[in-house]
Amino acid sequence: MNDLDVELTGFSSEDTDQDERPGAWRGFVTGLQGEFNFHFPRQEAFTASSRVQRQGARVIGEFTSTRMRYDRTARNAAADGDPSLRLVLPLHGHIGLSTDGETVDLAPGEVGAFRMDFAMTMEYNTGMVGIMATVPDGVLPRRLAGKVPPNLGQRPMAAMLASHIQQLNALRESMTSLQFMQGTDLMYQMLRYALAEEEADARDDLLPIAMRARRYARAYSDDSDYSVHSLAADCHCSLRQLHKSLGDIGPGELLRTIRLEKAWDRLRDPLYRNVHEVAMASGFKHPITFHQAFLGHFGITPGKVRENYSHRWRSGTGVDA
Repeated sequence: MNDLDVELTGFSSEDTDQDERPGAWRGFVTGLQGEFNFHFPRQEAFTASSRVQRQGARVIGEFTSTRMRYDRTARNAAADGDPSLRLVLPLHGHIGLSTDGETVDLAPGEVGAFRMDFAMTMEYNTGMVGIMATVPDGVLPRRLAGKVPPNLGQRPMAAMLASHIQQLNALRESMTSLQFMQGTDLMYQMLRYALAEEEADARDDLLPIAMRARRYARAYSDDSDYSVHSLAADCHCSLRQLHKSLGDIGPGELLRTIRLEKAWDRLRDPLYRNVHEVAMASGFKHPITFHQAFLGHFGITPGKVRENYSHRWRSGTGVDA
């Protein structure tokens, strides 16, 4: 299988002798997700199942088992060297999630998150059914990647993200590879919106126009025809008001910066075939304009960034080792 194909896999404890089921489950989970310490309160009665769709670093899996606790220690995290993120969504029952000194109880329909480069604990009782989704490193803008809470809360974008994850899981048997890629791209975008929503709520110093401008700019920056005039119209203000509300950064610079940040993230994704495709996907009409803007902003050419990550893909060290 190559990175453009969707692989459907699964696990059922019914296929394994009872005394071998905990070990088989341990092997399945670590092979898919990474190293954890497993705690089986009733090992002699343990059962589990999982259905997974996978395309390269994009993984969404439904899982259920009898009562379980998973611990990921700092040693596990250091050994894996995996800086990616996991989203967790209970469908039935509750999940207890502890990470970065905070413990939350996730109810059905609530999205939780943990980073694989930090210690964490997840536990649940018999009868729980949940979904876990991988968010590869580099998908989130750097300012948001370190601010992911263990419970994304009840805000509208978090609720829409939960619904979208459930749809991706429900449609796993019928989606094409392209549809799965587009669906996971949309999931990542919804996660960005949900985190930006929380970030905006926490920053009382942002004026309403500035808050709207950042949200619209992030939402529509991939459209190369979206301009500062479009942004002002969406914010229901004049271009002069928009300039004044944004302060030190002008609306044109805001749009360009967001486009460049998205382009950096896409250069790290092997599902984008080349630099030209990344430029077009990120709202740039001309490759030369993209090259000059990228070099001026980051001090490195997009081709060099792509080349650096291409070496890692070919050497098998992962999307973002």
